[in-house]
Amino acid sequence: MAAARPPLSDFADVKIVRLVVGEEDAVSHVHVDRLTEYSALFGMAFTPKLKENVKREMRLPEEERKTFEHFAQ
Repeated sequence: MAAARPPLSDFADVKIVRLVVGEEDAVSHVHVDRLTEYSALFGMAFTPKLKENVKREMRLPEEERKTFEHFAQ
C-alpha cells in the first residue's frame, strides 16, 4: 500500500521560488536560500512585501538560460 501524501499545507513554509529565465521563458524552481547565498538582489526581491515574494516568482528575461543553469547548479 502506498504511503499517504502529506497535505499541501505542510509545505506552506518551503522557500522554493519559480524563476522564468531568458527570452524562451525557461522555468526553474530554486530554493531562496540558494539564491540569496550568492546574490543580494534575490534577497531583496524575496522580502515579504515585494511582488516577487508574494507571487513566489521572478522573471529574468535578459539572462541567458545556459548561464543561469550554471549558476543554479
